[in-house]
Amino acid sequence: MDKIFTLVNSLKNKTKLQIIIILLKYGSMTATQISKKIGTTRSNVYQLMKELLEDGIVQLKETRVVKNYVEKFYKLNIDLFLEIKTKDLLSEINKMEVNDLREIIKNFLNASSLVLNTMEEEINFMSIEELSELKENILKNMVILSISSLTEKHSKRFSEIFNNFMNEIESEESNMDKDENFLIVILFPLLLNNSKINN
Repeated sequence: MDKIFTLVNSLKNKTKLQIIIILLKYGSMTATQISKKIGTTRSNVYQLMKELLEDGIVQLKETRVVKNYVEKFYKLNIDLFLEIKTKDLLSEINKMEVNDLREIIKNFLNASSLVLNTMEEEINFMSIEELSELKENILKNMVILSISSLTEKHSKRFSEIFNNFMNEIESEESNMDKDENFLIVILFPLLLNNSKINN
């Protein structure tokens, strides 16, 4: 089965996408750790992890025996994600039914919200020293927190800059195992169905 099709097909499943984004943020985790983060049962995570392993999206990183209990740590298949480029995803989206696209967008927003909530928890438990370091990074523009509305002209400009930046990264020799920052980008029309929401 085509790799890009397999990945996009997994994105249609909300819990699978949550697992992918959680592993992207934390590197490697056990099924138990993942189940606690995303609020589902271990058996559900085990089943979905089995499918993600079979599809080559995740890999078994290591197995540890702790007090006679076997713990398996999973990680993303970094090579797969480095191999798939933005143009490949856009090509697959172009062939997609609009209702499938709706599910992927909903799942992405849901998974992004999940990660932001876990980041909020982490900040809540930061020490004074860690908060001071975070403050320094904010002052250096290494932590960016921004919510804004843009005109269509500025949206196109931002999109062009961002896509050029991503194309530059994709053309470089990269190692996601060494990435130290987490990026979520959402550029979205201001509530197309605003009237339905307000009613």
